[in-house]
Amino acid sequence: MNKQPNSRQCFVCGIENPIGLHLKFYETGPGQVTAAYIAPEHFQGYPGVLHGGIVASILDETAGRAHMGDSPPRFMFTAKLEVRYRKNVPVGQPLKI
Repeated sequence: MNKQPNSRQCFVCGIENPIGLHLKFYETGPGQVTAAYIAPEHFQGYPGVLHGGIVASILDETAGRAHMGDSPPRFMFTAKLEVRYRKNVPVGQPLKI
């Protein structure tokens, strides 16, 4: 696995963003990335459930990083994002993204 670069202030991956998620992404194959995360309680919507906006942010970042490449990385932005929530995402438990 190759670790992808992090930015400094990105909400999802920013290593210096004091209120960010601080996710670290790893390229596991062409067009494939993974990250591990335990969401803290202060990002919950309903008790014990990760806020849907945070879930959408994680999905947005992950989708863009799957197409980032490695040399040099291509940073992209999302033109449209539609999320259909099928299950609650828990806080305080390990998540594999």
